[in-house]
Amino acid sequence: MNKVHNTTRCSVYRKRKRNRLGMKNSHFLFLVLFSLTVFTSSFNFLSIDDLEFKYLIKGVTHELNEGLKPSEFDKLTIELTNHEIKIEAFQITLSRGNRAVNISDVKSNTFNLRKFYGEARSGDRIVIEIKKLSDQTISKNAATVMTIRVN
Repeated sequence: MNKVHNTTRCSVYRKRKRNRLGMKNSHFLFLVLFSLTVFTSSFNFLSIDDLEFKYLIKGVTHELNEGLKPSEFDKLTIELTNHEIKIEAFQITLSRGNRAVNISDVKSNTFNLRKFYGEARSGDRIVIEIKKLSDQTISKNAATVMTIRVN
């Protein structure tokens, strides 16, 4: 008795690989890619670096690239050009060299720079770091928004 192996039957009825959900791997991959595409297109995730900020001192917009003198320290308000997003918390630091002289955590978008008036010297820096925004689609990583020189 000769045993004959039917090779055609084995190839036709070969068991296809399926994942734990009972789907073909190619179908599962397509489903994952499709759902990621739909999810990311329906929500515009922004980085905090994509936002534009306005800095107001005494209600007047300032370009703070040139720095501030301690005599110019007054009420600082930080706003976004996109008015739908509000700043809920930020940290402002007066630093000298490699160390922080004064650190203040602020739970709004307004800070009185006069608190730094007695400690500020020429060559110091004011570093503003955003901690919390009202929009939840913005990534949670805080980033240094602005460094202001003290003249």
